[in-house]
Amino acid sequence: MAYEKRINLKNYVPQSREQISGGIAENIEAYIKSFDAVFGLAIQSYEKLQEENQKTDLRYVYICFLRSSVSQKLPLLRISLYNEAEFEDMEDCYVDWDVHFSKQLYSRLYKVHEALSEDKVNNDLAEKYWHEESGLFFEVLKIHLPKIIDAHRQGLPQNVQWRYGEYLDRCELISRG
Repeated sequence: MAYEKRINLKNYVPQSREQISGGIAENIEAYIKSFDAVFGLAIQSYEKLQEENQKTDLRYVYICFLRSSVSQKLPLLRISLYNEAEFEDMEDCYVDWDVHFSKQLYSRLYKVHEALSEDKVNNDLAEKYWHEESGLFFEVLKIHLPKIIDAHRQGLPQNVQWRYGEYLDRCELISRG
């Protein structure tokens, strides 16, 4: 990606929770549209597995950020669908949700990434800002998820649980049915 200018990490001011939340709110329609497309693919895959008798009724939807995507500087979340067996389910059904359009976070963070140099202090500082801001982004996104998932939540059975968090780690219940 090309940017107008590189940033000086010594003068870099990380974004606040309010700035990130405002950026998500301003782009909420892009998030909804993007989620709709990706979640539609996940449901199609799940239904196909059901037709092949490899899945029972949908019980859990996990929306998770991947540690590897943060360390690889990729704005990805994984949407995983599970039946009542949850993590013991033998057939994986997931899609990755690319939130690259999240410019309020990622354009700034890519500038941080570009600022990485052979100077160990700069590398450490750039990595610190990358992890802090991407972590804050994922934390703030959770607040906006109920609105993003709303249309799909209403179309699924009441017992479906929607969870959000870190992949194969701690996840919180964000909605039912």
